[in-house]
Amino acid sequence: MLRVKVYNPTGISLPERATPKSSAKDIRANLDLVNAKYCFDAEIIYIAGDAKTGILDHDNYESFPSDEYPTKAIMIYPNGRVLVPSGLNMELPANYHMDVRPRSGLALKYGVELVNSPGLIDEDYRGDVGVILKNGGNEDIIIIDKERIGQIQLALDIEFSWDSVDTLEDLSDTPRGSGGFNSTGTK
Repeated sequence: MLRVKVYNPTGISLPERATPKSSAKDIRANLDLVNAKYCFDAEIIYIAGDAKTGILDHDNYESFPSDEYPTKAIMIYPNGRVLVPSGLNMELPANYHMDVRPRSGLALKYGVELVNSPGLIDEDYRGDVGVILKNGGNEDIIIIDKERIGQIQLALDIEFSWDSVDTLEDLSDTPRGSGGFNSTGTK
């Protein structure tokens, strides 16, 4: 089995598969590390301890922690986006990269998108593995701490080089040719 070195000072669960046959591992939000300068039409708020990720109840949050609202969350307005840190730093094996992909449940239920999907973590990157979330829905949503916000998948980089040709006719002919955008039909 391939091993990936990970630095995790946060105590948040390491990414793991939701089921044994899942293709990717779920990565979680670490809101202790969120930086307000990476909140665009989004803000850090505090909610009741039993609140869940989803559509925000505007009567139940404050801008500062209190006994009634102790839990940090991120409120993302429609079309807003935020860089959500994971608290994890990794050393990927040589010749590998990591893809960060969206979670289908967050996308379907709340319109949460990954702006640069899939995100790409290069082999030589050692910073926090963050996820850029966007609210593609019509209502304000909240993301709570430790929520599963994306999926990561390790992928092999295959080295290749270019073999330049002189004309378009030097490329092999196929039935599709240069047809794109629905050229193969929809059924």
